[in-house]
Amino acid sequence: MDKKAKKRLAVIRKKQKDLQHKIMCVKQQNDEPGELEALEAELARITAEAEALKNS
Repeated sequence: MDKKAKKRLAVIRKKQKDLQHKIMCVKQQNDEPGELEALEAELARITAEAEALKNS
């Protein structure tokens, strides 16, 4: 893995952590319908990108 991929992976891991925190907060206080699904979809997309970077 080159430096650019390692840096991208670090950014993705930070986004994953932030999204997981947001999901936890939204589950506790679900004010906006559809927000939870959107956050979970974004988390799935980012996780897939991280796996693709790891496997390359």
